[in-house]
Amino acid sequence: MASNYKIIYTDQYDIDYDEIADYYIEKFNNKDLITHLNSQIIKREKLLKQFPYSFTKFESNSYLKHEYRTFNVLNYKVFYYIDELAKVVYMERLLYAGMNFDNMKI
Repeated sequence: MASNYKIIYTDQYDIDYDEIADYYIEKFNNKDLITHLNSQIIKREKLLKQFPYSFTKFESNSYLKHEYRTFNVLNYKVFYYIDELAKVVYMERLLYAGMNFDNMKI
């Protein structure tokens, strides 16, 4: 049986999430979308706790400080990396999936 990994949301992830929430609440007065986004992320979090390598490895033309993996939620892409020794999954970024990520530095 796979061991449980701890999930940690980084400060940058929290900033990304807050900016998205503020945008939808201020521009569209739509709190339901944020609630739905959060529930979809939590569903994937449950999977990551058991199987952190489930999602696609992110390939970039730029140097990355970690091996990132990604998954999509609604119109957003979550970037995360795994600390295998500590058994921790760090949720690093939450970005609009329509962006060009070719030369992105995380």
